[in-house]
Amino acid sequence: MSRLIVKGLPNKVTEEKLRNTFSSKGILTDVQLKYTKEGKFRHFAFIGFQTAAESEAAIKYFDGTYLGASKISVEVCADLGDTSKPRAWSKHATDSSAFHKNNKTVEDGEESNEKDSKKEKKKTEKSQQLVG
Repeated sequence: MSRLIVKGLPNKVTEEKLRNTFSSKGILTDVQLKYTKEGKFRHFAFIGFQTAAESEAAIKYFDGTYLGASKISVEVCADLGDTSKPRAWSKHATDSSAFHKNNKTVEDGEESNEKDSKKEKKKTEKSQQLVG
């Protein structure tokens, strides 16, 4: 596999900085920094090399090294349909349980609205008791 994932990147890293750093080990095909929908950097990137040998050399050289003040880890990227990859846990990954908790379906939304209305009802009762 000639595509790598680089984790633990510093906040101020740029695509150009990554290209300059990783191009010492081979010809890069692409570099993708990952951001949330709100535009916040998620501290990882995907880097593609032209050959698998170049990507292996980059892993051996860069894994565990520092970029700025951040220690980075460099690994082979799993294929999109690969079932052996670990389950996503990030709140940004659509197949994770954390994502589903934050973005509830319509049925779940109705349940949460009921809970919210119960909480507000209790608050108004408490405030009426304090006033009365």
